[in-house]
Amino acid sequence: MISSLSEIRNADFFHPLININMQESKFLVYGQHVRPHDGYTRNDCLSYMAETAADAVATCRKLYPDYVINYVELDDSEVEVVKVQSLI
Repeated sequence: MISSLSEIRNADFFHPLININMQESKFLVYGQHVRPHDGYTRNDCLSYMAETAADAVATCRKLYPDYVINYVELDDSEVEVVKVQSLI
């Protein structure tokens, strides 16, 4: 457990859960949820982190087999970075 700010600054960034060379992008999968038992549909946009658009679509189809995909878009918006500020 990291207990001080100096330990955080000197932390080992080669932790197995941290992937510095991550080559994944955020994909937006637009479509409709269709309930087979009553035909109810709802427009939605699901987002997935994946290496390719095909991987994002495969994950979507695996998790939501009733989701009808209209199109896939690469979300290349800038990531918002939250900065720590002192409360004093």
